[in-house]
Amino acid sequence: MKVLLCLLPSLLGAQIPGAQTYDVVLRDGRVLDPESSLDAIRSVGIRGKKIAAISVQPLRGKVEIDASGLVVAPGFIDLHSHGQTPENYRLKAMDGVTTALELEIGVSPVSEWYATRETKALINFGASAGHIPARMAVMKDTGDYLPRDTAMNRRATAEEQQAIGAAIQKGLDEGALGLGLGLAYTPTATHEEILDLF
Repeated sequence: MKVLLCLLPSLLGAQIPGAQTYDVVLRDGRVLDPESSLDAIRSVGIRGKKIAAISVQPLRGKVEIDASGLVVAPGFIDLHSHGQTPENYRLKAMDGVTTALELEIGVSPVSEWYATRETKALINFGASAGHIPARMAVMKDTGDYLPRDTAMNRRATAEEQQAIGAAIQKGLDEGALGLGLGLAYTPTATHEEILDLF
């Protein structure tokens, strides 16, 4: 099944049209909207960046795309996305992903991560405050994305655990979407260290 993704918010709020001309019309595609349970052949009228009409009747647009045999759907959200670069965002957008979230590993420092993407990303983005990157920074691990030595091979001292917790709290205060954990990558993190984070 071929899919044509409408990289816009949910289709639910669109109005049925009168005799109007739209910027773009996706004509006669199978429109799927999980929020409203719509699953039917329709034409979609887009004005600016918003869906303005969903209709069984023909629509007219400055640009008309024949979506016959294709699926028209809202964009997808990738909850487990490690590709957080401009190139990956471009490829994700081409696949219909409108939001990519780095939730498993997370990031640290959070404000710096958000600042490097603000107004530059093709899609929506977000991240958790990462235990792994905070642990790597505090324990001076030489790894890049994942731990390579100290954060993986030894237990954190009480002082280091406190500093890791403070880095995660700072990340949450800076807009992180939650706490990111990858316990398989930090096998020496104790139960106490993890429970203290929660």
